[in-house]
Amino acid sequence: MRRLRSATEDEMVLCFLRAERASPRWGDALARHIEGGWNLLDQPHLRDDAENQARSRILGGYRGYGRNVALFRGFPDDCEWWFERFTRSEVGDFLFALGICDEMTENTRKVSVAAKNAAITSCQDGSLNEAIAAVVEADLNGASFEPPKGTETRIRPVRRSFFEFA
Repeated sequence: MRRLRSATEDEMVLCFLRAERASPRWGDALARHIEGGWNLLDQPHLRDDAENQARSRILGGYRGYGRNVALFRGFPDDCEWWFERFTRSEVGDFLFALGICDEMTENTRKVSVAAKNAAITSCQDGSLNEAIAAVVEADLNGASFEPPKGTETRIRPVRRSFFEFA
């Protein structure tokens, strides 16, 4: 892992929404909440308080951000955010949240194990299998995985780890 620079909370929210835009699992929910306002992601103005608040409301609407519910239940208020770059091997050591795809990860929670098993073991409603299998296939075909447009890499909080590492 290489730490590139600190990030603002507004940048984190923007990166989170951009990453979920193409998600087979969350893309439709994002589309319903953004109500056609894709310019908030495609041409963001991070110094515009109204835009930043709109993006936070959107993330809160379908994922619970800022409301202490759903994915963000129990999430700390005092996070430091950073842009970081990871190798493929490091990404393979990332862990799924507890209870997500335990069978697919052989109870290891490791992304690399899920990638190995995605084509043969079902997880949740199957949309995650499809997403993982698509990434694995693209990787095998030599694709590179760039972060969402306008970002350097993915962001994670420092004080209380939202993303866990092996």
